[in-house]
Amino acid sequence: MSGANTFGQMEVGGKPPTIDSEYLRLVCEEPFRVFFPAGVLLGVVGVSLWVLFYLGMRVPSTGSGFS
Repeated sequence: MSGANTFGQMEVGGKPPTIDSEYLRLVCEEPFRVFFPAGVLLGVVGVSLWVLFYLGMRVPSTGSGFS
C-alpha cells in the first residue's frame, strides 16, 4: 500500500483526503442535518441522568450549576 499516509488513511490520486465540498455545501445550506442529531443526542443524555437518578444510581456532579 504505497498510497497510505502516516495515519493509515488512503490518499486518492496522490492528494490527501479532504472534506467533500458537496457535503460541506449541503450542511451550510441545511444546518439541521448537523443540529437535529446533536440535539437528539444531548436530549437522550439529559433524560438518562434523570432515569439513572430514579433507579438509585449516583451521578457525579460538580454542583457548579447551583452555586
